[in-house]
Amino acid sequence: GLGDVYKRQLLTFLISDISFFPDYLNTWTNYILLSKRMTDILKELQVYFELHKVKLIDNKGNELDHPYSLFNLLEIQDAIDKERSIIDDKNIKIIKIVIKDSIIALAKPMFRFIDHPGFIAVHHNLVNTLKSNQITGCEYIPMDQFQVGTEFDMPCVDELIKRHNKL
Repeated sequence: GLGDVYKRQLLTFLISDISFFPDYLNTWTNYILLSKRMTDILKELQVYFELHKVKLIDNKGNELDHPYSLFNLLEIQDAIDKERSIIDDKNIKIIKIVIKDSIIALAKPMFRFIDHPGFIAVHHNLVNTLKSNQITGCEYIPMDQFQVGTEFDMPCVDELIKRHNKL
């Protein structure tokens, strides 16, 4: 499995700006690095995930002392109501996403979509908990923009990239 790859190989990430270490450290890759502070909250709220050690280095190749782990969300749901959602023919672009009522009823704190594992849905209660604990680095787009209501929020990579490019 994916976890076996991480156990055999210590992934290394170059951190060019070491002046700020948010709880959600954007690697601009498909890998998610989270602080111990954030993963402790996720554990407490029974999010189903595994963590793997990582190595962070600065521009000079020096290893950085850090509280981060590679986060692998294991909760995967067949959550998209395909009849009410609008997804392009190639299944690449999601125009409108509607979560199945049965999945909303489960009220999972966080999960990946089985058809689109790059997207992570985060229940509004978890979002509120992260915000109240001043967890940094996360941004959310309410799912009601996709006709579901506000039961779930989803991070949007495009928005993060746009905001980062403005800095």
